[in-house]
Amino acid sequence: MNTSFEESVRARMESLTASPPPAGLASRAVRVAQRRRWLRALALVAGLAVVAVWVLLTWRPPALSAVPEVGVDPMGTPVAATVIDVSAWPTADFADPTGGAQCSMSADGVRCQPFTTVALPPKNACSGLMVVPVLGKEASSWSCAMEMVALPTPDSPTIDWAKGRGYPVVPTPEGGDYRWQTLPVGVTLIRGSLSCHTDGRGIACVRGDRSLALTSSATTFTGPHPEMPTGAVHDPTVSITGVGALTVGMMAQQAKDAGLMLANPTYGRESRQMSDAFLQGYDGVNVDWANGPTLRGIVIKNRTEYVTAERARIGTTLAKLREQYGNLLVELPRTTANFDDLTLESALGVGYGDSVPVLREGNRYLAFPILRDATDREPGTRTGVVSEILIGTINAKGQLVVPTG
Repeated sequence: MNTSFEESVRARMESLTASPPPAGLASRAVRVAQRRRWLRALALVAGLAVVAVWVLLTWRPPALSAVPEVGVDPMGTPVAATVIDVSAWPTADFADPTGGAQCSMSADGVRCQPFTTVALPPKNACSGLMVVPVLGKEASSWSCAMEMVALPTPDSPTIDWAKGRGYPVVPTPEGGDYRWQTLPVGVTLIRGSLSCHTDGRGIACVRGDRSLALTSSATTFTGPHPEMPTGAVHDPTVSITGVGALTVGMMAQQAKDAGLMLANPTYGRESRQMSDAFLQGYDGVNVDWANGPTLRGIVIKNRTEYVTAERARIGTTLAKLREQYGNLLVELPRTTANFDDLTLESALGVGYGDSVPVLREGNRYLAFPILRDATDREPGTRTGVVSEILIGTINAKGQLVVPTG
């Protein structure tokens, strides 16, 4: 009896367990599961959307240095990948990758020493000084320089812009002791609207619609610029008062007004204070300001174009001078009684005859010293003829004040 009861109960339970749930209950469970899956998917999409919006609102691309709009690149090379602003340094010097040409950037622009393979204006265009191309603030021009305008040597403060960058330093191609800090290909130096870079052919600098390009075959300006100077004498007229627009005793302001002197001169016995117009138009003329604002004397050398009204010039013989001036010509003994300075530094220091042919008028003189010995003179210097022309003053002692040549 009990066994039958247990069996019946067991059979009933097995039948209940094996039977599926009612249809309504099963469908409801399916819908709940699907709804949960959709909610999870929507939550994921919403989260991704929030992240995307945050990224778009807060992310910025890395800042890129760019060369300012500075006109057409004369070499046609691409914009450099690296840009260095050198405005923080007074001067930034550099050489092209071969070391063959060098430039110096400053607030005034860029001045360069071209490749030595390039034909440049003759030195007599700058009274024997260096002739260099300049891309300045307002103009492009050829200029005169007493010394090298760029010295990108490793120990120079002018290459501080390159310190720590590992850019190559190369020896000058012509040999010698110089080694140059180079500006590598792919690097551009900028200073305001001025930019300079190098490529396989040389150096290119650009400012607005003007440019300067240096290659091993040419030095080229684009935009307005003067022609290459020829070294022609501007005004060859020589008199007892001076030469051309230069007169002994003139004040510095007069020379500035005539365009022959810089605005802020360095007075002395060299030509540092004179303008390019003077250096290019008065080749062979040396001025002596005697460390003050008054022109003390003039020495004319090397050029036969300078001539007096009587046709006396460098190369004229003593006999011809006597014929040209007659009794006006005095041959003064070359002594300290007649000349205030006969040292090695003066224009009458060594190699001259015992006397000097001179014209005198008031406190002015015009002298035609004749060489007797050309030792240590420039090649081609002639003896027995006028070698230089001196224009100066006569002091209270009656001595001729000899300008420094």
